[in-house]
Parts: sequence; structure tokens; C-alpha cells
Amino acid sequence: MEAGSTGQAGSESDAGSGGAASNGSEAGSGGAAGEDSEGGSGGEAEAPAELVLPILRSGRYTLEFEDTIFQVSAAGGQVVNFSIKGQNILRLSADTTSSCPSCFGSTLWTSPQSDWGFPPPTAIDSDAYTASVTGNTITLVSRVSSSVGPKVSVTKKFTPDLSARAIDIQYSIKNAGNVAVSLAPWEVTRVAAGGLSFFPIAGNPYSTSALKPSLLKAGVAWIDLALNPTGNNKLFADGNQSYWAHTDGTYLFVKSWANVSAGAQATGEGEIEFYDGDTYVELENQGTYGRLAPGATRTFDVRWSLRTLHVGQDRVAGDPELLAAANALALH
Repeated sequence: MEAGSTGQAGSESDAGSGGAASNGSEAGSGGAAGEDSEGGSGGEAEAPAELVLPILRSGRYTLEFEDTIFQVSAAGGQVVNFSIKGQNILRLSADTTSSCPSCFGSTLWTSPQSDWGFPPPTAIDSDAYTASVTGNTITLVSRVSSSVGPKVSVTKKFTPDLSARAIDIQYSIKNAGNVAVSLAPWEVTRVAAGGLSFFPIAGNPYSTSALKPSLLKAGVAWIDLALNPTGNNKLFADGNQSYWAHTDGTYLFVKSWANVSAGAQATGEGEIEFYDGDTYVELENQGTYGRLAPGATRTFDVRWSLRTLHVGQDRVAGDPELLAAANALALH
């Protein structure tokens, strides 16, 4: 969450009219199959995990396998729980005094932020979504956002990849208006403050970044919140292999997507963004920016994985074992 963002100026690309412009990896493809469930690279492929039913439990839609639980709520279409062994890696709830009462868990916005300012449109951020379950897939559909920003509706699909022990997410943004709009999908994921976050970077952070990496080495940017000075709350960058990794010292969270070139990023934004909210952190990733004709849809596919750290994988910037574990889980 930020009051205003200024990052890399990107050029507008034409996504084509009347069809979907897919900017992510295909749901259920490739990825971490063959790695063991604790975050290291495996030898022989494991048998697929088994999904625990029912999916709808006490108002939350749940994908549970082995010791992993992933939950979404129809309220805001929000991901509210991604846990392993009972420990949720996501921020549980917003501060009672927060100017952003929905700033917990994970959601999807449209980029650039300059289209709507702040707070985000309630239709896609906090209002109720229509939910359904088909097979193992949870689908949530927003109402049309028309109060501020582009007139769009958002669909979120969550499917477990039981072989990879991962969650595949497909976001779809539909232009529900009568005029073309230009936008990028923007996944915003909140975790507790105090962790270590890192990502492969192309070049350096954009010049408008207030926050600088704690360590920039061998094409990887590391951000240790324990070392971040007060007030340096935003970083913008172009990702390389296009994944975010985050650890609290016990668990490793990785989310990955298809690469977005610097020239295809929204003006004033970045493919990778990091927000230090003092009491929480946002790990943000954006898809391709481009034009959507009336009725057209853009998709953005992201894979989420969560593992327990092994002995030797340390919460230290530059740790090679930690980096290897993240690389093994990310889509390439």
C-alpha cells in the first residue's frame, strides 16, 4: 500500500482486441515437481499429494494437502492463509488504526496506481466476490469496479498442483466498459515485518526507489527489513527470473510468474515492487501493461510454494542454500 508510486516509465503495448492476452505461466505447468516437501531439490519425484476435502469450510475456501493449507475468502477475493505446519506466512489482519483496513493477506489490483489513487476500488479489493468450486478449482468473481479507475471485473482461480505441492493462481481482468483501457495486473501480498526477502534483478533498482537492497550480489537483490532505515519504504525494479522469495527464518515462501520486460511495465511502476509498511511488508509483482479493448480480458498466472527451511538454509542475505531452494521452487 502506498500513497503514490513513482517507478520506471514503461511503454504501452497493445494486447490486441477481443481476446485474452496471457502474461503468465500456464496454470499447472512445470515448476517444483520432484522437489521434496521441505524446500530442497529432490531426487526421485514424489507421488502426488492428496487434497483434503471439503474445500468449503466455515465460510472459507480451502486447499489442504499434507501439512499445507491455503485459504481464500469471498470477502475481497482475499487470500487469507498460506500455512505450513499451522504457521501462516501471510499477515493475518490490518492494524485497527490502519488507513487500509483490507491490507492483510493477498489480493489483486490494477496498475498503474495513478489511475485510482488510494484506497483501491472496493469492488475488486474488499467487496464480496461470487464464489464457486469446480473439481479442485476455486473461482471468485468480483462485481464491476466503476467508482474510480478503469471499469473492470476481476476473476481469480486457485488450483492446487498436487505433484508440485504448489498453488497455481490465474487472475483475469476484464474490461467491462465501452472504451479501451490500458492496465497491468498487480498482485499485492502482505507478510509480517522482520523477514528477509529477495528476487533475481535485471540491472539495478529504478532510480526513483527510496529503499535500497541490503545486498545486491550476482544478480540477486536481498532486502533485510532489520537493516532498512525508517522512511525508506518503496523499491521498484525489473525482475530477471521473475520470482519473489521471502523467509521468516523458519519457512520459505516463493511466488513466481512469467518474465515482463522493462518496456512492457506500467508507467510509474515496476515488475517487482516492495513496500515497507513498518508493521508489515508487501511483496508486489506486476504483469504486462497493455491496452484492453471493451470486453477483452488479460490473464496473469502466478505460482505459490511454501516450504520449511532445511538445516543450512539460513535467514542471511546472500545465503547460497537459501537461494538454491528458492530457485528450485520458482517457475522458469
